[in-house]
Amino acid sequence: MAELTDDQKLIASLTKQVETLTAEKVKAENDLAEAVKVVTELKGKLSEKQEAGSKLPTLKVGEDTYELVTEFLYQNQEVTHQVLKENPDLAAALVADGCGNLKKVAKKGK
Repeated sequence: MAELTDDQKLIASLTKQVETLTAEKVKAENDLAEAVKVVTELKGKLSEKQEAGSKLPTLKVGEDTYELVTEFLYQNQEVTHQVLKENPDLAAALVADGCGNLKKVAKKGK
């Protein structure tokens, strides 16, 4: 049996790397497809709620009013309308951080 040349060893090594990277790419594509599916489902649910005319819960933060679009986790704490009403400092911190789950309500006449 003949000894592999350096070029043959390099080709074998590169072939293995290509196989590994191809498998990783397929997994990443599958993960992305799953993420797109979840986002699409969530957008659909949000759209259904908006179309149904469901009134989102609101709360005052400073001079402004915000709607709680959906409940969520923040620093391992469930954030609900009730939690925000009971903890105005948390609500203010989320607004300051630009939390997308709190939507500023336009003032009437503006």
